[in-house]
Amino acid sequence: ILLIPSIDGGMLFGLLVVCRMPEEQFFGAALRQLRNEKNLTQEQLAARSDVDRVSIGVWENGEKLPRIDSFFKLAKGLDVPPQEFISLIIEISSNKD
Repeated sequence: ILLIPSIDGGMLFGLLVVCRMPEEQFFGAALRQLRNEKNLTQEQLAARSDVDRVSIGVWENGEKLPRIDSFFKLAKGLDVPPQEFISLIIEISSNKD
């Protein structure tokens, strides 16, 4: 279990799932799904989140994970609570087994 400090001083939690697909790919799949659900291009999400468009592509392709501050910026740019984002990552990871 990962404990992540939230912006409001509380704690978020996420489950680290060990399986064949790296967590970077779970994160990337969740990011792409949320972005597509919001009908946003990578460029639009980058502008809304104050992150680089190239970074969004790297994250969506499962090459790297964002830093925690970038994660919160993405959640805000997608207009989803961080907990919902984490839940989707967990859901995707459990469906990939």
